[in-house]
Amino acid sequence: MITNLNEYQEWKGKFKTSGWRFLPIFRFSFRHALKRKFSKPLLIFSLINPLFFIAAVYITSRSELKPFFEFPVFSEIRNFALILENFFNQMFFFLLLLTIFFFFFFFSEEYRTNALPLYFSRPISRWDYLFAKIGVILFLTLIYTFVPALLLVILRLVFEGSVGLNYLNWLGILIVPLTSGIFFSSMMIFVSVLVKKTRLAELTAFFGYYFLSAVAFSLFQTQENRLFYLLSPNHCLKSINSFFFSRTFENMIPVYYALPLIAALSGFFIFWVNYLLNKKEQSL
Repeated sequence: MITNLNEYQEWKGKFKTSGWRFLPIFRFSFRHALKRKFSKPLLIFSLINPLFFIAAVYITSRSELKPFFEFPVFSEIRNFALILENFFNQMFFFLLLLTIFFFFFFFSEEYRTNALPLYFSRPISRWDYLFAKIGVILFLTLIYTFVPALLLVILRLVFEGSVGLNYLNWLGILIVPLTSGIFFSSMMIFVSVLVKKTRLAELTAFFGYYFLSAVAFSLFQTQENRLFYLLSPNHCLKSINSFFFSRTFENMIPVYYALPLIAALSGFFIFWVNYLLNKKEQSL
C-alpha cells in the first residue's frame, strides 16, 4: 500500500491587507488558555481582591456602618484614592499568578516544541505573533485591574455622589494597569524563551520575582540606600502606584526612576524575544 504524506512547508494563500492579522492567534490562545486545568478556579480566586474592595467602598459610604472603620483592615482606606492604591498594590500578586499560569501554557510549549515554523511560514510576522501573545495576557490583566477600578469609581459615584479624585489619580487608573500588565507579560515571555521546561519556567518567574525583592532589601540593610530597591520590580511597581494615588511610604523610589526602569525592562524583554524569534525564523 502506498501512503502519501502531505507535509506543510510554506504558506500557499493570499495575504490580507488588514492590520488585524494577529486576531486569530489572539482568539485561539485565549480560548485555549481557558481550557487549561484549574483555570476557572484561579480566575474565581483572583476575584477575591476586587470583591473585597467593592465591599470596602460600600462600607465607607454607609453612615450606619461607621463602626467598621475602627477595624485595622479598614483603617487606611477611608479615602477613595487610598482604596484604589491598596487595590492595585494587592492585585500585583494576583497578576503574577495569572500571567505565570496562563502565559507559559500557550507560549513556552509552542517555543519548546518548535511549533513556530507553522506561524512564521508567512501568514503572519513575528510582531503579529508577539502582539497576539502579549495581548492575551494584557487583556486578562486589564479585566482584573482596569475594569474593577472603573467599577469602584462608578460605585463610589453612586453611593457618595462624587469620587474626590484629582487628575493624577485618574491618570493612575489607566497607567498603573497598563504598566503592570505590559511588564508582567513581557517578563513571562522573556523567561519562557530562556527556560525551556514549562514547570521550571513557572517556578523561576515566581521565585525570581520575589528573590529580587529579598536581594534589594538585603542590600538596603547593609548600605542604607533606597536606590537598591530599583532591583526589585515589585517595589518599583508599588512606588509607581503610590505616586499616582498621592501616597508615600518608607523607602519609596522616585517615580522618575521607577517608571522609566519598568518601561525599559519591558521593552528589553520584548525586543530580546523578538531577536531570538528572528534567529529561529532564519534557521528554518
